[in-house]
Amino acid sequence: MRGSDSRSRRPGIITGLVVFAIAVGLYLISLHNYLLFHSLAELFSILVAGSVFILAHASQRLHRDSFVLFIGTALAACGFIDLLHTLAYAGMGVFPDAGPNLPTQLWVAARYLQAASLLAIPWVIQREPRPRLIYLSYAIAGFSLLAAIFGGFFPVSYLEGSGLTPFKKISEYVISTSFIASAWLLNHWKRRLDEEVVRWLTIAALVSVGSELAFTLYLNVYGLANAVGHLLKIAAFYAIYRAVVLVGVSRPHDLLFRRLRESEESFESIVQQSEEGIMVIDEAGKLRFANPTLQRWGGETLLPDRHTLKTLADSRAPIDVPLSTPAEAQGIGELVVARTLWQGEPAYLVTVRDMTARRRAEEALREREQQLLQAQRLEMVGRLAGGVAHNFNNLLTAISGLTQLAMEDIGPDSGTYKYLQETLGASRRAAALTRQLLAFSRRQLLNPQVINLNELIHNLTGLLSRLVAENIKWEQRLAPDLGAVKVDPGQIEQVLINLVMNARDAMPEGGTLTIETQRLTLDEKEADKHPGIPHGEYALLSVKDTGTGMSEEVKAHLFEPFFTTKGRDQGTGLGLASVHGIVEQHKGHIRVYSQLGRGTTFQIYLPCIAQPAQTATSKERPLLPCGTETVLIVEDEHNVRESVAAMLRNLGYTVLEAADGAAAIELCQTHDRELDLLLTDVVLPSLSGAQVAERLRLLCPTLPVLYMSAYPLDAFVRHGVLDKDIELLEKPFSVDILAQRVRAILDQSKASYVDGHASKS
Repeated sequence: MRGSDSRSRRPGIITGLVVFAIAVGLYLISLHNYLLFHSLAELFSILVAGSVFILAHASQRLHRDSFVLFIGTALAACGFIDLLHTLAYAGMGVFPDAGPNLPTQLWVAARYLQAASLLAIPWVIQREPRPRLIYLSYAIAGFSLLAAIFGGFFPVSYLEGSGLTPFKKISEYVISTSFIASAWLLNHWKRRLDEEVVRWLTIAALVSVGSELAFTLYLNVYGLANAVGHLLKIAAFYAIYRAVVLVGVSRPHDLLFRRLRESEESFESIVQQSEEGIMVIDEAGKLRFANPTLQRWGGETLLPDRHTLKTLADSRAPIDVPLSTPAEAQGIGELVVARTLWQGEPAYLVTVRDMTARRRAEEALREREQQLLQAQRLEMVGRLAGGVAHNFNNLLTAISGLTQLAMEDIGPDSGTYKYLQETLGASRRAAALTRQLLAFSRRQLLNPQVINLNELIHNLTGLLSRLVAENIKWEQRLAPDLGAVKVDPGQIEQVLINLVMNARDAMPEGGTLTIETQRLTLDEKEADKHPGIPHGEYALLSVKDTGTGMSEEVKAHLFEPFFTTKGRDQGTGLGLASVHGIVEQHKGHIRVYSQLGRGTTFQIYLPCIAQPAQTATSKERPLLPCGTETVLIVEDEHNVRESVAAMLRNLGYTVLEAADGAAAIELCQTHDRELDLLLTDVVLPSLSGAQVAERLRLLCPTLPVLYMSAYPLDAFVRHGVLDKDIELLEKPFSVDILAQRVRAILDQSKASYVDGHASKS
């Protein structure tokens, strides 16, 4: 700081020495030629005043107050009057008729104006600059003084033969007092100004006092007092000049360049620490600047060629570029080119932004959108599947029922019996297909039981082993401590069968098929190994094969309905879709791990429950129950109604048939015997099955009802059949199931009737 202060003071010292040399020269001139001395002295003062005004006017926008412009305008006004004072001397020939009184009056007027201006400085400090007002004020003041002088209103200041008038002498003392007062005021309000400025203005005021007192000793033009007065006036003007230069030029210059330097340093710091890569390339394609971020990402390796630079600069379109980052092998950056100047020459400004995280987020969003679209497609196909399953089940009910009746009529010795067996088998396979459709749509009616998966696998081993070829090695690894799960055993069996068949088809040349169970506790430590699975206890069922494996593209479509990699007529594309639907319907999770040539593993997570598993007990098939009661069948499908009626009549029951609810009510009202059972479809053309049952119970209050339906689960919600105690017969059904369910409901109804009468008696 001391070095910089000394450097800043050096020009001021030199200027001071120059002024001192000029003053000495003027004094020497005054000893021989007063007119020349006076003219040079006044001219120097006028030049100083003009310089101060020019500086003040040019730098007014750099200041927040009126000080510089005010003092500059004041000196300019004084300098103008001093110019007239110089020209008024007899030897100048400008005012030939004027005596010595005119230049003396002009001198006094200029000094009054100078003193008043110094007195007013404290009142203009820190006030908002108003140039027009300042210029107008001094124009009026100067014009008024000149008008008074040239109009004869200004007091006489010099008399021929007598010298200076009392007014002139008194004015010198008044002006001196004003200068002293201004010095005191400046020091009193020095907090509002720079200390050095106050010091120079104080020097100017005190030196002006000396100048005025010297003129009070004026005897003749060649006297020492006259020369000293003019030289002190020059010194006072120089002091004011120094004050204005400090505030108007030096300090703003230093402040401007200091702020510029600070701005450059801040800008450089921002560029160097920016998280964006920044580089400048000249038109020759040479790298001129690159910040650390861009150098860390690859530096010149990111540099486009000259043609690409020009194209990108014209279009301002961003392009993606590879980034080398410490944390990752490869990142993605967005590069933008703009035209700029570098050291005055045209260049290209290239900015690179790391877009790796954003691109990944966008990719994740696209994946989520695809998953949402996939879910919506699955939902639409699921609804379609539910409707198709309904129609199939109605048809299969008629086909299987009539086929069974035909087989009973002709007996096993008939030549057509085996064809009927094949027909019945085909209908059962078709029924399995509809179950897959319902499982896929997640609308299959579940019959959940608490079981142990190991026991289910043991019971299914015989069937599963017959599904695989002899060149496939069969392995089971069942955990002994596997927890119990609450599932529909038939649905989980279907899952296992589908997965085993899928594994078999993936190993046409043979291999190893492994079924494995494991008890799994997912906590915070284990969650990372099983992403997407909530914490908890799970029974993990795995089906592994050493087959051909799957590509990522195949895995992306694995659970889509009707998607298959098998040849024509070798798969329906519903196997894995139904597996996915069954697992989700059981609130489970499924994961697939596969690589081409290294096999596939399906993992199914089923939540465990804290209940003991039910032990399977062997049940002998009961004899086909019969009866003689009256049963009313309400079914709008003619084939289904005919086949069910035929099966019941074959069992000994009296059967009444109705195609809709209105016909059923009319038949009940006209029939002479009381009905024993209502067997009705859930969905009917006019009245629903539940509404038909409600109307008929007005006529027969104790009438038992057995519902049958080929619709999926949500049909019950839409048609108001929500009572958990209802009896429902799922289509398609066999004669055995129909006989057992009808007989059970009739027996239960009779038992309830007997118990009711016994309690009344």
